[in-house]
Amino acid sequence: MKLYFYRRSDDKLNFGDELNLWLWDKVMPGVLDNDETVAFFGIGTLLNNLVKERVPNAKQIVALGTGAGYNKGMPNVDDSWTVYSLRGPLSALKLGLDPKLAITDGAALIRRVYQPSGQKKYKYSYIPHFTQSINAGEEWQQICESLGIHYIDARWPIEQVLQEICETEVLLAEAMHGAIIADALRTPWIPVQTSQWILPSKWIDWTLSLNLEFQPFPVTGLNELLPQYRLANLRGVKNSRTALKKSYDHGLRMAQAKSQFAQILAQGRPQLSSDLLIESHTCRLEEKVAEFQRDIAAGRFAVGDRQPLHA
Repeated sequence: MKLYFYRRSDDKLNFGDELNLWLWDKVMPGVLDNDETVAFFGIGTLLNNLVKERVPNAKQIVALGTGAGYNKGMPNVDDSWTVYSLRGPLSALKLGLDPKLAITDGAALIRRVYQPSGQKKYKYSYIPHFTQSINAGEEWQQICESLGIHYIDARWPIEQVLQEICETEVLLAEAMHGAIIADALRTPWIPVQTSQWILPSKWIDWTLSLNLEFQPFPVTGLNELLPQYRLANLRGVKNSRTALKKSYDHGLRMAQAKSQFAQILAQGRPQLSSDLLIESHTCRLEEKVAEFQRDIAAGRFAVGDRQPLHA
């Protein structure tokens, strides 16, 4: 059974997506391998009309903790699918499935395999959407440092990101799985939105599953302008009118972003799901994992002459 998750064509890594490789082997060791006849969809917004194109060799599809969205349509969920759980009620609605499957994002299982140290080092930290880090990571770090905010990059190794989220008192999060992990590991969080890549429906899908709200603070993005400004400098035309204008515009955007972050620190209200609810939903996810492992042992996902995997 092969794990499917999103990774950019340029192989730049993103914390939320890479969690799949780190988490599932700990939650259900020995289950996933390179057999493409069964595809496993876990963490991420992975379910849309392109599913069959992405796993063309799959005879069966398993979904546990994933969400629906992106692109222009939904897949045909037929008898070749086994859906154990979904990220939230919007995913169940889009797919036409039982609302009872809408438990919460599968990344909540982090509660069972990672233990925070309990030590807090940072009053505030910020984890941007990884496209913002790719295009303007140095600038976001400068803005954060000027305001006493710790910067966390979604491209860093999984355990480093986990540790620094847990060492934070309040996380400012544009990366959705930054917020999901923070909530699961009991770090209050505030949503931020700078990027055109943000899909509000996936945030709402998850927050509805835990009786939370999604009301992000808007912040000026830096990724739309910065690459052209850097290119002008690389071409040796730093003093040209175009480069000077881009430099001015970029400086203005940074000043705006800094002012908006200062406002968030002054007015933002951190939120956190209830201890009872996150524990209840984690237990339900565990039950779904156990059901999945029983089905594997019973040979439900054996294809052809392939022997069933055992937990």
